[in-house]
Amino acid sequence: MPLGDTIQSRNREWQVIYTPGHADDHVSFLDEENGTLFSGDLFVATKTKVIMNSESIPVIMDSIRTLLSYDFQAMFCCHAGYVEDGKKMLKQKLDNLENLYGEVKSLHNEGFSIEEIKNQLFPKKYAVIGVSEGEWDSLHIVSSILANGEQKNNLV
Repeated sequence: MPLGDTIQSRNREWQVIYTPGHADDHVSFLDEENGTLFSGDLFVATKTKVIMNSESIPVIMDSIRTLLSYDFQAMFCCHAGYVEDGKKMLKQKLDNLENLYGEVKSLHNEGFSIEEIKNQLFPKKYAVIGVSEGEWDSLHIVSSILANGEQKNNLV
């Protein structure tokens, strides 16, 4: 069944906030009364090193901007657990992604390929890349950023 604007837990009402990027149907939940956010899979860590091919860094950035417009402090993340300074940590993640976005665009404008950009920005080979047979990879970060630029160029 589709979600409404709010859901009710045992003791709390949570505002449903559409936050795509990790998945097209990803949502976060905000308890406005307590200033607590449940971020699902949007946060994970302040530095993003691998994503799935289906994810989009620009869309994740927009979703983080959406969440930062709300009043909250504590955050629950499916991966990081309880994050006391959740809003601050989400802002750090956005800052890191904005810097990464700029680096990818700059290297691309200098003529580097997607693979070369990946190797320069993510020289470490993370185990999850091999275990997932490439479903999770740093390459997807670079390609999603560059695809965003292509989509914008195609609209002009």
